[in-house]
Amino acid sequence: MTDQEHEPRPTKPLMLLLPDWQHLDTVRRASVPFVLWQVGDQPLLFHWLDYAVDRGHDFVTLVCGDRPAEVRAAMETAALWPIRWTVVPVMKAETMESAYTVNRLPDTLGRPAAPTPKDGWALLDLWFRLRREWFDLMASSEMEGIRLIAVGRYCSIHPTAELRMPLWIEDHVHIGPNCVIGPNVNLGKGTIVEGPSVIENAVITEFTYLTGHTELTDAYLDGGLLLNLRHRARIDCVEMLVSSSLRQPNERPRILERIAAFAGFVAFTLAAALIPHRAGPTKTFSSFKGRTISETTGPLWRRRRRWLLEVVRGRMRLFGILPRSRSHLNGVSADWREILERAPAGVFSYADLHGAHSADDEMEAIHAVYQATSERSEMRQVFRSSLWRLLTIDPDAHRDMTSAIEDVSGEA
Repeated sequence: MTDQEHEPRPTKPLMLLLPDWQHLDTVRRASVPFVLWQVGDQPLLFHWLDYAVDRGHDFVTLVCGDRPAEVRAAMETAALWPIRWTVVPVMKAETMESAYTVNRLPDTLGRPAAPTPKDGWALLDLWFRLRREWFDLMASSEMEGIRLIAVGRYCSIHPTAELRMPLWIEDHVHIGPNCVIGPNVNLGKGTIVEGPSVIENAVITEFTYLTGHTELTDAYLDGGLLLNLRHRARIDCVEMLVSSSLRQPNERPRILERIAAFAGFVAFTLAAALIPHRAGPTKTFSSFKGRTISETTGPLWRRRRRWLLEVVRGRMRLFGILPRSRSHLNGVSADWREILERAPAGVFSYADLHGAHSADDEMEAIHAVYQATSERSEMRQVFRSSLWRLLTIDPDAHRDMTSAIEDVSGEA
């Protein structure tokens, strides 16, 4: 269904107020609003669509102050609910007497509401509370039938593994020998849990690997990201032998990215021919992935314009960490090396915005690791807002200015 206009007809509308908690999401740093975080078998908002249909509502108004575009995109996939809807973006979602606030499960409306979260860990506490409430409902007599589908399709579960209800296991999950899974556990699609391991009151996202002889309690695990709610601890990159993402890094640019790179190469080539510039030495090196990288001098658009052809060929991204040689990788810690090896290289990087334009700069690796471990949506926003600045940065001018300052200081 869409929020387009339809033939007028009698309606029984429902208004839902979606809380704007993006500023609180400082721990998980999710790319979607809280109402789209999964609670049990589906996102929290979709539980309210169930509620709307069960009570005869045929139109839902979603008052949204937190990333309404993401909410609209999610609603466009909600084809199971025979209901019309519209998303109303607002600058700040205020309390409305006629609206339900989507900060709880609709089946718990008669109970006291949880306190409004004040920080990122409190937001995670609320999420885990909603998960436990859903599992309690799932285990009740009214929802007994859901027990039969708690394990998805094409799963491989060792005969010695013990499943403690309630839990929710999605498709293509592998559980090794002597594992104890549950209660209150979500295992995402394609998860691999080696045995023996104990997992209780935890979320493991899709396509995550967890080694054996591991205990995971009151925790969230997403690839190499571990959040421990009990100890209020965030580990951005767990040792790969313990836990890692099974997804291949998305190094190949999309078609629109390639087209933009080709257009940029043509424009920059014309600009280079028209704008006088004193040619400097060309620097060439081989990246650890076997690609020959060369750059000249001048502003970034001039010195890296040939890199854009690598994007056109599908070998590099427009925005990523700077390419580096094997010796550059060997110069950092093992943990950082694992992160940088998996991250896609790009023509422009987050390190460029901080004055580090080469892997030779000792500060560049710090910015590269930060970029590689940050949410993609966050980095996309940074690059969009800083595109003009990136293009006009001139490392040579900065170097000349620094040398002049040092000369003056020396004379003084």
